[in-house]
Amino acid sequence: MGAAIVALDSTLSFAAQTDEQTVAEPQAILDDGAALFGQHCAHCHSSSVIEPGIAGLAKLDAHYIYRTLWSGIMREAANGLNDAERWSIANFVASINPDKSIAEISNYCSAPSKRSEETWASWAPQIENTRFARDVSLTRDQLNAINLKWAFVIPDTGSTTNAGNQATLANGRLYIGSRSGFVFSLDAESGCIHWLKQPVAGVRSAITIVDGLAVFADYENHVYALDAETGAMRWQARADEQPSARVNGSVVVHDGVVFVPVSTNQEFVNALDQRLPCCTFRGTLSAFDLYSGERLWQTPTIDEPLQKLGTTPFGTMRYGPSGGGLWSVPTIDAKRGLLYVGTSNQKTGPPVPESDAVIAFDLATGKKAWVKNFAPERYGNDIWNGGCVGVFADPKDECPPENDSGEGDRDIGTPIVIETRADGSEILLAATKDGVVYALDPDQKGKVIWQTRVGRVMSIVGPSFGGVEHGIATDGEKAYVPISDVDVIEDVSYGAMLAVDLMSGEIVWRNDAGEDWCDGKPNRCHNSLSSAPTVAGDAVFAGATDGVLRAYDIDTGEILWAYDTVAPIDGVNGLQGSGGSITRGGTAIINGMFFQTSGYGQGLGMPGNVLYAFEYPEE
Repeated sequence: MGAAIVALDSTLSFAAQTDEQTVAEPQAILDDGAALFGQHCAHCHSSSVIEPGIAGLAKLDAHYIYRTLWSGIMREAANGLNDAERWSIANFVASINPDKSIAEISNYCSAPSKRSEETWASWAPQIENTRFARDVSLTRDQLNAINLKWAFVIPDTGSTTNAGNQATLANGRLYIGSRSGFVFSLDAESGCIHWLKQPVAGVRSAITIVDGLAVFADYENHVYALDAETGAMRWQARADEQPSARVNGSVVVHDGVVFVPVSTNQEFVNALDQRLPCCTFRGTLSAFDLYSGERLWQTPTIDEPLQKLGTTPFGTMRYGPSGGGLWSVPTIDAKRGLLYVGTSNQKTGPPVPESDAVIAFDLATGKKAWVKNFAPERYGNDIWNGGCVGVFADPKDECPPENDSGEGDRDIGTPIVIETRADGSEILLAATKDGVVYALDPDQKGKVIWQTRVGRVMSIVGPSFGGVEHGIATDGEKAYVPISDVDVIEDVSYGAMLAVDLMSGEIVWRNDAGEDWCDGKPNRCHNSLSSAPTVAGDAVFAGATDGVLRAYDIDTGEILWAYDTVAPIDGVNGLQGSGGSITRGGTAIINGMFFQTSGYGQGLGMPGNVLYAFEYPEE
């Protein structure tokens, strides 16, 4: 039976699919589709720059491609195409690879999971996003006794081979979403499947478990609340209707409210397609009632109204200011009634304070309490889009005129952390993609207490993969900071793991990553560290782009344990896969077990599709 039928509950409002074989299309339709694809799509998808490429798209069926052109993230790029033309493109692309991967789902659970009070029920176990497993006392002796208990292979049915999401745990079950379009509820002890669902689009959000509900968002801004026990739909909503909007981060739930951050792909889709105006998107934060799905409020990150900025040399209208997307995880400050987010760069000018900033929102109303901007040190603003790279046209024709250097990309992509220090004072921690960690005063509108450069100053024309990408961890004494620092021009990286004293901001230790773990691995292997770390007992776990999960001594930075995920492996669900780069989601840990996804088949990452479950003896 095809994957879609297995994944679908006909009573739910999920993506309509079929397990029937695709009917062979007449050659004339395929020829028309090829011509239309060449005219409207090949500019990006055949460029070897924009992902997914044709091979990835051809893994999808025609119905999925067709829907994406009408209501998915490609609807803006498909503007002007009629229904027949969209079907022609969809059928042509699907015909390139008629032997689609099928998710032959097996190993369903025959008994309920053993209930457990231990949880890691969201992207982080605390709303303050410290990623500190306070109840886990993991020692060196226990680290030496770690074993792989089981592995689960995520079906390779999406346009990218990808297992980059954060796993979550509650009531003896593990929950995981995937870019391939599946959401699973597994038994944490064995990896057997309790239920699986297929939302409208792929999922990058962690699954948050609260009050018997599994809450998440898909890549195309649909927000879901499912029954955590059965997978039955409770409600479905839409976070944002802007055509290129996407949920790239994770939702967070507090006091009966679901908070959803929204980002965009306009930075490349619109900027690199000379027919499309760039840019109109501005990040949004939405709040929904946990139990009904009713929208309570929605607030854009940028206050200044959108305005016309003139035309490009190609005659396309320019708009701005745009940008300020939210691509991480909101942080709840219950004490002050606030929610904190870090924002991305602007796509177009004029300059506004809400880009590359920490914004505090009122939890109840969504109104902004304060904004703290972190303008780049070297070039004063971060107004950048894909046109600055010069892939398809001269940057002077496509790059925003405010960015005369072509440099940029200082986003705050890491969740803001609330931490109480040794002297009892509370601070906020923010980290940027150009390698600076800031300690901020939450009672003085984000006033900087100290700042420490932890990454290299990288002068790169193009998207930066430097500094701190997806998260840090803290334990009340130190912040544990992974460094990416990939030079995409020279194809070298300077990854590291380090610890910073929370009182002074001084670097306590630093462990520079070696290159030897990439020997014999694909070209996308780097020694950079960009996934969110996790602190537990004597160790801080951090995955790397080289596919290795490591545990560092929290006091010295010494590597206490390491596991290389880049190898073929048989999953307990009957599929074979392999790990790849560990680039986004971090380690989820409870006493006796911890879990890590591996494989980020986008950008600089090695593809992979495995969820690993490790065990260690409890003392």
